[in-house]
Amino acid sequence: MVVMTYDFSELKRLNIEVRHAVNLAPFTTMKVGGAADYFVDVTTIDQLTAVISWCHTAALPYFVLGGGSNVLISDRGVRGLVIHNRCRAVMMEDQVDDTVLLSAESGAAMAGVARQS
Repeated sequence: MVVMTYDFSELKRLNIEVRHAVNLAPFTTMKVGGAADYFVDVTTIDQLTAVISWCHTAALPYFVLGGGSNVLISDRGVRGLVIHNRCRAVMMEDQVDDTVLLSAESGAAMAGVARQS
């Protein structure tokens, strides 16, 4: 088996902490699952896009994890980088035609979006 090493310095410069061998069970509603080789939390869309772009450049497989429901993680864990998507902002903007534009980031919980609408 070939073991790959990755230079995470670019992510560290963006204040994104890369953790190793993180147990994923606490991040799922079923509370089961093994460890991720690498794990990051992102809280902004800029961080999310930077990490995904970096993964493409580094040829590191990645998985974007949201709230942890509707996912079952193997006890063998996840190879590559798990990106915990905590981009949860919800914005409401009045429009000229008396309507409201509701925008939600990709990690926003549907219940939170519904409460604000």
